[in-house]
Amino acid sequence: TDTVKDIKNAILENLSSTKETWLIHLLVDYYFQTQSTNVLEILADLQESQAKVLMEKLHDGVKVAGTRLSALQLVLYLVYKELPWCHKLVEMPLFSSILKC
Repeated sequence: TDTVKDIKNAILENLSSTKETWLIHLLVDYYFQTQSTNVLEILADLQESQAKVLMEKLHDGVKVAGTRLSALQLVLYLVYKELPWCHKLVEMPLFSSILKC
């Protein structure tokens, strides 16, 4: 719906206008709890400059049994979307943690 699109756009605009990381952390935590496809789409629209924060948060999620599956699902979705920055995933600690799962 238009309301959902407006909210997504407002969140993405907020994310692109600040260097603060709390909103990315909050969105990932919310995704871990709800598996919301709307949040999934927002996180897939993050800019490359925000990818490191997202990957660090997902790395934390992979290390915890209670959030591991959700974190892996989110990583797989991001790879599936073929985002421009996904090739950097293999250089991050998250990748080695995934291999150990």
